[in-house]
This record gives sequence, structure tokens and C-alpha cells, in this order.
Amino acid sequence: MNIPGLVEQLPKFKVRLAKNGEVVEEGSGRNSLRSPALCLAELASAMAKEPGAEPLAAGDLVSSGTLTESTPIQPGATWTASVEGVDLPALTVRLLKDWSGYHFRARRFGPQARSVQF
Repeated sequence: MNIPGLVEQLPKFKVRLAKNGEVVEEGSGRNSLRSPALCLAELASAMAKEPGAEPLAAGDLVSSGTLTESTPIQPGATWTASVEGVDLPALTVRLLKDWSGYHFRARRFGPQARSVQF
């Protein structure tokens, strides 16, 4: 797939989120600033204007926001995200323990990192 073709597909693709096999949410790429590609462009532009910020690099993981409404999670649940309109396999995650209260590090485009609570 070429980049222009992917950019055209991103706002049109659909995502389905299932908990323990039951669909609980549906969304699309349009729910992310009209397109995940536009979110990435905005981020890259903001980073370029930030003194001392490192540019995006191959292998960086960027979350462009949620495509569905937020849904509470519990240990033991199995979640599957499947998509239509973009050639990606479904992703299934089983939560083995309670992650509430844990902190994860997130890369920030400024010189300081910050903690994000999930």
C-alpha cells in the first residue's frame, strides 16, 4: 500500500470492539480529528515547533486517540478490536490482573517526560 492510498483509507475504516465476544462499541477513523493521518501531521508539526524536541522516528508508537467511546475494563476480560477497510489483523488482549493505580511512562514532545495513569 502506498502512503497516499493509506491516507485516503484511514478516515474511512471502521473498528469494532468486542468484550468476551460481544460487540460493545463501533467507531471509525473519522473519530480521530477527521483522520488518524491528520492527527499524526498535527503532532509532527507541533514537535517541529518545540525547541529541543526529537522528531518522530521509525518505530515510534503514536496513539491518535480513541476511535470508540471509552469502556471500563476488568481483569479476566478478553477484548478484541477488528477493523474493516484497512488491511490489518484483529487484535485480541486478555487482561490478567488489575492495572488500576499503575503508572506508565509516556514520551512527551518536550524535553520532559511525564507519567500517565491508565
